[in-house]
Amino acid sequence: MQGREGTPMQSFLKYGMSEQDIDDVVSYVCSFEKQTRPAGYDFKSEPLTLVYDSPYELDKTIANVKRAAIGKNFRIIRVQTLEDGLFEKGQDNSKQVIVYFCNFQLLNQALAVDPRVGLFLPCRVTIVEQGGQVKLYAINPKHLSGLFNNIELNKLCREMFNTYTDILEESTL
Repeated sequence: MQGREGTPMQSFLKYGMSEQDIDDVVSYVCSFEKQTRPAGYDFKSEPLTLVYDSPYELDKTIANVKRAAIGKNFRIIRVQTLEDGLFEKGQDNSKQVIVYFCNFQLLNQALAVDPRVGLFLPCRVTIVEQGGQVKLYAINPKHLSGLFNNIELNKLCREMFNTYTDILEESTL
């Protein structure tokens, strides 16, 4: 509706379309989607995040996540604190760490099915130590896939859910 400043995307409101007209055009374009969500599929019943307790201390858990991801044919992209870049070096919380990993073949396959999947890639697990307890958090791809209304993407996200679950379980065994 507003367009994007500095890009060719102009505001349709400035061209005289009403918000209702714009909504109607979007609905019309969305009706071209060949694949629709199966009847009765309720992605909202899926938890937004996967949460696992680790019996290990933080450093061991980080090493376990890296090993498990590599074991599933992923490459470790980087490991950083959750607050990296928000505070001066050394002032961020070292007890909150994100491990980023990627399987480039899977990434290309997912992006070919639906480029919007790039919103939640690359893969990542957040490891947090609080009060002596270490927890692992990952986004639930099955929940997010429901937002895109694409059956092919749902299949990929189910596979990714299984992969995340395997990595989280292996990291906490």
